[in-house]
Amino acid sequence: MEVIILPKISILMLSWNTSFHTIECLKSLQKQSFKNFEVIVVDNGSTLEDYKKLENGIKNLKIKIILKRLEKNSGITGGMNFAYRFANSEYIVFMNNDMITTKNFLSELLSPFYRYENVGAAVPMIKTWKDGPTNEIQLSGGKLTFYGTLINKELEKYGSKIYNKETELDCVTAGCLLVKRKILEKLGEVFPPFYSVYFEDIDLSWRIKNAGLKIIYAPKSVVYHKGSMSINLNEMPGSRQKFVVRNKYLTFWRNLPVYDFVIIFPFLLVFDLLRALK
Repeated sequence: MEVIILPKISILMLSWNTSFHTIECLKSLQKQSFKNFEVIVVDNGSTLEDYKKLENGIKNLKIKIILKRLEKNSGITGGMNFAYRFANSEYIVFMNNDMITTKNFLSELLSPFYRYENVGAAVPMIKTWKDGPTNEIQLSGGKLTFYGTLINKELEKYGSKIYNKETELDCVTAGCLLVKRKILEKLGEVFPPFYSVYFEDIDLSWRIKNAGLKIIYAPKSVVYHKGSMSINLNEMPGSRQKFVVRNKYLTFWRNLPVYDFVIIFPFLLVFDLLRALK
């Protein structure tokens, strides 16, 4: 009889004064049909009280959890890069701590890597959690517009209709994203540390696509998202808009040929000036 060896997955997760949501997410992961995974949780500069709640809350959970702590908030990029140091699995999942997973979330998210060639990343169907599961679908990814936002005409994300079409995407949101470790090693870095928050997922997507690899939307893999709990419950380190605008320009500059960037730069600038005036 042939023995099938399942790959191992490391799930990376940050917790910033939101221990309750982190523990709820970890509890949902206990129900996975796919068992060969670990969760690396980084407390990203929370208060000592919240960290102790997290530490106590995971003691009796029946999954492998590696808990690490940063004394100061290092942003999403710093926290995830720190968590990545402790991951040695074949596949890496970057996940928000305010997610609730379904039973086959991991197995279905892994499946595109076995059914397609040259897959670099996969994203699940993300639905909204409002005191419970809903059928409202959130943006998992799409095409990047010249002014730095994602759209996807093939996967309309509004209303209650469920979209079940598996498709290739240009860019994804890193609220939940599976990447092959070898790809990250080939790219040379996970997230640019100076980004802190915003556009780190677009930059990673762009680098994956520039390497000639596919990003697949896997709708049979379903997670529920509460929505920006860390940002809503904590004061952002610095201006939120500052990070959005700065990182957008950095992302275009890092990933476009110089000639293309020079052409598109005036459009980016005009759009942001008009938005600022408004």
